[in-house]
Amino acid sequence: VMWESPLVNRTYFYLAFACLAFNMSMLAYLALWCTVVLKIEEPWETKHPKAIPVMAIVGFSNVWLFFFAFWPVWGLLTLIIQLIFFLGFVSA
Repeated sequence: VMWESPLVNRTYFYLAFACLAFNMSMLAYLALWCTVVLKIEEPWETKHPKAIPVMAIVGFSNVWLFFFAFWPVWGLLTLIIQLIFFLGFVSA
């Protein structure tokens, strides 16, 4: 539905995917590049103190952008669908 429905607001949809890509790349940078490649033993909070708050703000924006993108398709069910996807993402 999200790829083919003409009701999806594409501007919000693409911005949400950009936020998601940013968070995933930041997580890969912090978890893989800094830890494995650069072998930094310091915690993320001391080495990159602004990374986690920025990722939290972008993640919060991501939720709202997906909400606005899918609201024309599912309406109030969008909140329930997002909650289910979030719980599945956290549990995976």
